[in-house]
Amino acid sequence: MSLLGRNVTGDDILALWNHIARNGPVERETLLKRYYPGDAEDPDQSDFRKTLEDAINFLEEADQVVQKQDGYTLKAECIDATSSRVAILKGLRAQTDEDEAYIGVLDVLTEEDKRYFDIKNELDDLLSKELGSVNWTENKISYWTRTMSMLGVIAPINSDADENYTHLLSLSQDLLLDLLRDSFSPNDPVKLQSVMNELDETYLPVYATTNRDMVASYFETALSQAESNDSIELRQASDFGGAVDIRGSGYNSLTLRVGGY
Repeated sequence: MSLLGRNVTGDDILALWNHIARNGPVERETLLKRYYPGDAEDPDQSDFRKTLEDAINFLEEADQVVQKQDGYTLKAECIDATSSRVAILKGLRAQTDEDEAYIGVLDVLTEEDKRYFDIKNELDDLLSKELGSVNWTENKISYWTRTMSMLGVIAPINSDADENYTHLLSLSQDLLLDLLRDSFSPNDPVKLQSVMNELDETYLPVYATTNRDMVASYFETALSQAESNDSIELRQASDFGGAVDIRGSGYNSLTLRVGGY
């Protein structure tokens, strides 16, 4: 089954990931009993286990865990990630075929440079146009929304009186700093363009155009906020490569501060 067809709440993925990280190897039935100790044979209760089944399958299909003879363990590359959210994003970015659309939704939003969007009509229409190979349904968009909200990539919002927006593309500061930590060491300045390319190729889209000459507004906002919090330093350093435009100013150097995480 496609990842987009997995009925996940978002938080269940994170809870299972962390439980396997702490206690693996863990058998599938042990995981199910740990998070839903109801009677699996009772039809009135068994449906409650389906979301857990889907969450475990999601972790498998997103290359987070491997099932061995004595149970599930995290894959080696996931153990080394700075956080579970970073590992999950990395696994999703590496997907192919229909599952490539899981991050492909973000590709569409960033290339359209949309920060505010409605998941019912607007997003459905946009995805049907840009990612038409996927049979989009309300459920698939809902599952995607839950997961991206849990990861800290989007956030639900209250609609304004004159607008019908339901969600905001907004990278959380914790996730941004974890992504930066996963990419390079703190305190030493690195080429900003190289950082942006690494993030775009490995974790999630950051450019508003396919030729990478414009940073998406949601990522500009995240970087600007991190700088105002003294979590990072953006500079125009001499002989440090091409500049990246952030809120109208060109920068080519980024330093992750030790106190920024």
